[in-house]
Amino acid sequence: MKTITSFLLFTSAIFLFHSASAQITPTPIKGRIIGQSMDELEGATIFNIHSLDSAKTNSRGFFTIKAMRDDTLIFTYPKYSKDWRIVKRITDHINIIMINRKAIGVPDTTAQYKRAARDDDKLYKILDKGAERNGVWNY
Repeated sequence: MKTITSFLLFTSAIFLFHSASAQITPTPIKGRIIGQSMDELEGATIFNIHSLDSAKTNSRGFFTIKAMRDDTLIFTYPKYSKDWRIVKRITDHINIIMINRKAIGVPDTTAQYKRAARDDDKLYKILDKGAERNGVWNY
């Protein structure tokens, strides 16, 4: 009986250690960045603010960066507004459309900001549907 209990405790400890170590190891996450005119953005920068890792997109807008669940990724490209995403699942691809946001620089307590933010969200949704319909997010 003592041997069975010891074995179960040992097995449980190994399982818990393995589960914990899997959660603290960054995983490569893939994605694609395009511009608002559906152009492939080469050289866009992706920055993980938690690990301080960074990556750049290739000539077709694809990237790979190491991240963990709940990491925040910042996306920048010179002629577009900065964007960011929180990693929800490390198995998902992260697809970004860089746009020029109207709400940038408008005080966020004003009705003008709310209208601009709504317009930005509407534009993003339209572009995302178009990208999906045209197979842009196919890997």
